Amino acid sequence: MSSHSSGHPRVSVVVRTRNRTDLLRRAIDDIFAQTLQNFELVIVDDADDPSAVSALVASLPHSHRERCRVVSRAGEPHGRWLAANAGLDVATGDYISLHDDDDWWDEHFLQTTVAYLDAHPETAAVCTRTMIAVERPDAAGELQTSDTYAFQPDLDSINVAEMLRANRIPPISMLYRHALHTELGPYDSSLSYLGDWDFYLRVVSVHPIALLDGPPLAFWSHRPESTGDESNSIAVARARAATEAGIRDASLRRGIAEHGISVFLQTAHEAHRIELLAAEQADGVRRSLDEQNHLLVEQLDAIRGRFDEVMGAVEDLRGELARLRSEMYVRTSVTDVVLRPLRSLRARRRG
Repeated sequence: MSSHSSGHPRVSVVVRTRNRTDLLRRAIDDIFAQTLQNFELVIVDDADDPSAVSALVASLPHSHRERCRVVSRAGEPHGRWLAANAGLDVATGDYISLHDDDDWWDEHFLQTTVAYLDAHPETAAVCTRTMIAVERPDAAGELQTSDTYAFQPDLDSINVAEMLRANRIPPISMLYRHALHTELGPYDSSLSYLGDWDFYLRVVSVHPIALLDGPPLAFWSHRPESTGDESNSIAVARARAATEAGIRDASLRRGIAEHGISVFLQTAHEAHRIELLAAEQADGVRRSLDEQNHLLVEQLDAIRGRFDEVMGAVEDLRGELARLRSEMYVRTSVTDVVLRPLRSLRARRRG
């Protein structure tokens, strides 16, 4: 295990939390289990009452407490990205990682990502494969993992084209250089959601972001049944979609202000043309499927008709067979009546 240095920390791990010390305790245990120990832990308490977090930190071993910095935002405006920026204001590490209080890492996450950025000074940030963990409370109210699945397993790289489509990087999976905030500014605290995507777009626009292939080293908690402070932002899809639209609009307005509207008009025209072409192709496919379906229905109707004919013939044969059996029975009975006296006479003569 890499030893902790009492000097300058390599990593500042920023943990945002609000009224859920049970999850915060799990996150703290996870972070201090890392094989690389040269980090500082910045806990940003975004609740109005700081006593619960203070008591939790006070209960930690001294070797852990001395590496924790608690930023209380009691009485201040709350928000995910306001809290993230508050953590950045006191962070001193070379690298930054946002470790939300409900997510967790493989024990080798920091060692692996720090080693990569140390070896690749041209790379601004690195992220790992991520596993989504679906958590649900059991009868005692304790969270249990009910399902896991890979997050975007087919993603080959982090690039501008991919990031323009959607956010490909859960914060728990990423380590980046602290100097990026000096260059590109803090998180946009006006955003309720997707402040990470907004910042990552700024980063990937000017610097490469690496994706480490291999087993997942980050675990992103999804809790579909949790509400209130226990929930996470993935549960508010409509609000996230509205925020995403706002980020895209703001970017377009900046582009128009810098380059004029003509290129964006042409791009919008081409996008609309592609949409119409796609709709036309979809209609053609739909018509083809309808025609094939109609032919299949006709064939099935013909098969049903033939089947009914065959079954009718089978029923006729069954009736004829029953009639022949009945006739044979009658004939056998008559023959027996006729032959019975002859059999008796023959028997007497032999006697």
